[in-house]
Amino acid sequence: MATLLKIAILDSNTKIPASQVQDWVLACEIQMNRDYFRAAVKSKIVTIKYYGKGSVPPADAWWIAVVDNADIANALGYHDLTPAGLPFGKVFVQTALTYGSKPSVTLSHELLEMLGDADVNVLIADKTSLTRFWAREVCDSVEAFEYTITLPATIATTTTPAKPARDVVVSDFVLQTYWNTQSTKGPWSFKNNLSGPVPALASGGYMAYTDGGVWNQIVKYKTPANSPKRALEVLQKRFDGLENPRRLKRIVPKSDWVKSTAKKVM
Repeated sequence: MATLLKIAILDSNTKIPASQVQDWVLACEIQMNRDYFRAAVKSKIVTIKYYGKGSVPPADAWWIAVVDNADIANALGYHDLTPAGLPFGKVFVQTALTYGSKPSVTLSHELLEMLGDADVNVLIADKTSLTRFWAREVCDSVEAFEYTITLPATIATTTTPAKPARDVVVSDFVLQTYWNTQSTKGPWSFKNNLSGPVPALASGGYMAYTDGGVWNQIVKYKTPANSPKRALEVLQKRFDGLENPRRLKRIVPKSDWVKSTAKKVM
């Protein structure tokens, strides 16, 4: 089967070495094809390729920038869309580390949600309310759950050193059954961490919804109430939700989305 989609990972971060980010990319490509698309072993529906600083990612690919934080992303000319007007996601490494998150899981999360709703415009009707619609985000409800993909050992080449087998953690994600509000039989997530369809949440998860045109979210906190850990989790969910670039794209008309000005990895 021919590859149907190309995704370029633009590594502009200063916190994690390139070799480690390259491992994230390899693990995410396995996850997308094997677990998300359930492709045959020898098939690749999506290819995900690493691009380091100074390299030029292909114009016909979707892009995800791996940067330290949102301010740096804007300063580098990374905005809402690629220069060609294609989907563009962002992973904030320093921000993830600040909140105790694993950046490899954040990259997996962003890739999965880009594949699940590239134009950030799909809504799921609520089971009972005629005015409430849920954002089709495939990782938010199971955000706190992850699993491991083991990369095989590699031998040295003229350009790369040998690497032992290594583990990369990636995000759990919901299955198609989750969006069927009438479904009664799971699993509803890949790792079976949900008790039902939308708006069910796993511990540590959240879901955004619009009701009468006003956006809000529900959260299932995993930390004890009135504790320092709860305060940090509240701040993280605020960033993940109300200040998340994908949430902002749902609010801003697509005609106002800004194309990126960067043509190479900055």
